[in-house]
Amino acid sequence: LREAFLGRMTSMPAMRIPARDGGGLALHDCGGPPGAPRLLWCHANGFASGSYAAFLRALSRRVRTFSLDL
Repeated sequence: LREAFLGRMTSMPAMRIPARDGGGLALHDCGGPPGAPRLLWCHANGFASGSYAAFLRALSRRVRTFSLDL
């Protein structure tokens, strides 16, 4: 289950948001129903968005979910 969701996240192009120092952020579109409210999931614990795969998948059943890797 986790692998299927991670595959979905990595198969969708992540938008890269460049930073001034040459680094950047990755914004993943985790999906959701058309026309649903949007939710941006941010985390600051050092894990990648894929670590929250089950949680993000559950959220994306009701809201359009995006995940930002900081």
